[in-house]
Amino acid sequence: MIDERHVVADLYGMVNVPTAVWIDEDGAIVRPAETPASNARVADMIGLGPTAYLDALRDWAMKGVSSEYVLAPADLRRRRRDLGADDVIAATEFRLAEHLYLRGERNAARPHFEEALRLRPASWTYRRQMWANYEPQNNMNREWYRAAMSTGDVPYYAPVQLGDTPAPDEAATAQKQREIYEALFKPLMAPDD
Repeated sequence: MIDERHVVADLYGMVNVPTAVWIDEDGAIVRPAETPASNARVADMIGLGPTAYLDALRDWAMKGVSSEYVLAPADLRRRRRDLGADDVIAATEFRLAEHLYLRGERNAARPHFEEALRLRPASWTYRRQMWANYEPQNNMNREWYRAAMSTGDVPYYAPVQLGDTPAPDEAATAQKQREIYEALFKPLMAPDD
């Protein structure tokens, strides 16, 4: 399934990829949108062991509601990202931008993409779509690097809490991610970057 309109992302509060939402057989969310440690590098970026997330997912698949990784209703509500007024307006601006863009009205669409990003700067899905439409060279390039390095104490990938182990501190996670990005991407940039 390809979600060209980012409907799933908006419905489940997804702002980045990869993102996982655990939904049981009855359609109930048992873990809200979070970054799955899909490989060792992402696991390191969010402060988990290299197999911790997949082990938790397997535990849930085997034990269902008895899994220690299924959240209690109060924890689920606490961790779920509720949409605020700016998020809803950002989604509307994004939809309008996409509509205009798909009708060939690129110049009219761009301010709406920009407004969506201004209102919801944490939405990397919005940012990537704008880059794909207007500046495809910037997705995972110089502009992406600058944006990812400028998140301050907000991590690119939010830390994940599994079981009783507390999630790592967000500011420390953000700093660790910037260090990893710098090691990975800075050597690939031209000297004037």
